[in-house]
Amino acid sequence: MKHLAKILLTLAAAATLVAAPKPEPLPASDLGKMLESELVALLLPKKNGELELIPTRPLPTISVPANKALQLRILYHPGTPMAYMRVKFSLRTDGEQLGEWTVYYRAKLYRNVWVARSPGQVKKPLDQVDLTKERRDVINVRQSLWQGKKADSTFCLAQGISSGSLIYDRHVKLTPVVKRGQVVDAFVQVRSLTIRLKAEALEDGAPGEIVRMRNLQTKKEIRGVVINEKFIKVSL
Repeated sequence: MKHLAKILLTLAAAATLVAAPKPEPLPASDLGKMLESELVALLLPKKNGELELIPTRPLPTISVPANKALQLRILYHPGTPMAYMRVKFSLRTDGEQLGEWTVYYRAKLYRNVWVARSPGQVKKPLDQVDLTKERRDVINVRQSLWQGKKADSTFCLAQGISSGSLIYDRHVKLTPVVKRGQVVDAFVQVRSLTIRLKAEALEDGAPGEIVRMRNLQTKKEIRGVVINEKFIKVSL
């Protein structure tokens, strides 16, 4: 009987070994999709653009248990999209870590941005500048791009631009409503008392900007905040 029981146990163990699934290679396409999904979520949390990741070396061949759920975890990434990136990750299944690997990517970050189709001169209103939205790779752009919804006369060029230029915040400013040499109504507000005077603007100014003026009566230079094309509030 003991001999028979031993035989039965041996057969049961052999059956278990036969039934155990053998590890199989994880397809590179599946691994690539898992890595891209995690990296996009980490590097573009606000979905601001389209991140394209191109491996610069073949992805590692990894043997994984068949028919078991895999958990991929990013252990290291650059924190922000970069043209060339090193990424370290691990794979786990059923609480067991299978290993750690490093992969290398060349990346592109596409966004729809404003581009000049022809040259534009300084101070030219944006509705008179030939601008269009284009899908561009901006991964190496380190300056703030202008995010206006449309080009109108409210804004103008702060500096000249060439054809094909990306439009940055530094290229755009509010269009001046007060011109140098213009006579405006300047006023001083002291509680409920308002004092008005005539002044000559000594420089261009947009609403909210501080400009220099000359009091036409005293000939003294004063400063004030532009309210609109007619009024400037004198700074005390």
